Amino acid sequence: MQNRPKWFVSCHLIVLALALGLLLGACAPVPEPRSTDTATIPAPDVTTPATAPDELPLPTLEPGVPTLQFSGKAEGCGDVFVYKSNAATTEYITAWISGRTYGLSSEEMVFDLAESGDDLRVVVDVYVDAVRNVGEFPYCNDIAPWAEPITQWQAVAGTAAITLSTDPPEFNCVGEPYQATVHLRDLVLTDGEQEITLDAVEFENVIVGWCAG
Repeated sequence: MQNRPKWFVSCHLIVLALALGLLLGACAPVPEPRSTDTATIPAPDVTTPATAPDELPLPTLEPGVPTLQFSGKAEGCGDVFVYKSNAATTEYITAWISGRTYGLSSEEMVFDLAESGDDLRVVVDVYVDAVRNVGEFPYCNDIAPWAEPITQWQAVAGTAAITLSTDPPEFNCVGEPYQATVHLRDLVLTDGEQEITLDAVEFENVIVGWCAG
């Protein structure tokens, strides 16, 4: 083999070193990209909020059971009869007190309904519809046929406080009309099978003492 000059050998070695470096660089693993430190923003909660339960229905009374909401005007007649209706005129509370039997006067008298007889009665009448759609008006009216209630609730307990503007006449419906004030308290009413209660009903200065016909 021929002896090569030293400069040739040096150049040859340099070329080999460069080639080996390129080869190692091509085989080196590629570094994974560095993850950023940016915070992840959570997605908005789109869950549908729980819906409120449906409103509970109001309790429905049985047919013939009164609501006992007497907001109508107090009216009356005779010696002494008073009545008042609810707004729909499907319920009426009535009070009948014999002025002569009980000696009613301008002095207030209080009666226990649990001990009263037929001459002192408090009754709630319930109609299937407004009274005018059922028949002729049944109170202080002499035109028949009167409307008939589907149920009647009589007071078996409670009190009735009664005051007249003057002493009642000796005979029923004779003389000038006068006024009656009746306060009913703590009523227990029954239809013969079940009982309901009513705290109070007021009849203030009702014109009575007159009769229909």
